[in-house]
Amino acid sequence: MRRNIFLVLICMLFVSCSSVGESNDIKIDSIKLDVKVENNKSILNGKYCKIVLPEQYKIEKENLYSNIDVLNSQFEKNAARFVDTAKSDYAIMSDSEKDNFLYEYSEEGDIITNNESVLSILTNTYIDTMGAHGGTIIKCYNYDMINGQKIKLSNIILDSNGIKNLIINKLNSDEYSEFTFFDDYKNIIDNFFDFSKNDYNLQFNILDDGINFIFNQYDIAAYSEGIITVSFDVNEIKDKISGYYWE
Repeated sequence: MRRNIFLVLICMLFVSCSSVGESNDIKIDSIKLDVKVENNKSILNGKYCKIVLPEQYKIEKENLYSNIDVLNSQFEKNAARFVDTAKSDYAIMSDSEKDNFLYEYSEEGDIITNNESVLSILTNTYIDTMGAHGGTIIKCYNYDMINGQKIKLSNIILDSNGIKNLIINKLNSDEYSEFTFFDDYKNIIDNFFDFSKNDYNLQFNILDDGINFIFNQYDIAAYSEGIITVSFDVNEIKDKISGYYWE
């Protein structure tokens, strides 16, 4: 009996060590921002995120690794620009204003989907420049795990009008009765699905079993309404969106 238990423990240890060595886990690190000026005063507190892929992806998924590296560089540049803004704004403040000066920049990342077909990431960025209130921006990044390329909404939509109608119908349902939308929100949704325009795209996450469409503050409703997410499972959208990523 004791010998059997010993053998089981040895097997468990072997499996554990093998898993660590061949881990395909993707994680998101947080990099702290703490900008100080004279007298060691902080003028900005915050953080930005960095997506960390397994080392073996450099060879196994070279395109994905390269594209995520570009995305991480963009995160870093965005944070650096905000740091420069904080320093510039602080420099022109009066002495009394400098005493209370503190900006906030907080970018957090979350892995929404990580399967053999799709890597879907969401970032939530909160910015406060000491105005009436801060602001939150949601951005979504979806990647094909086979070819490593970013998945655009235009790549997978088969029926734009059908999807728009599904979204509008859901927004008009009891589930969203607590929200008050802009009078022209239907026209705004039309513009989101006009793929000839490159100024702004509707944010979306591909899920294991469906899709989330995400409307940021001010997209279709006032700031006070917050972030509005509209979700569909595969069965609701199977004839309107390519089913490739749900096969």
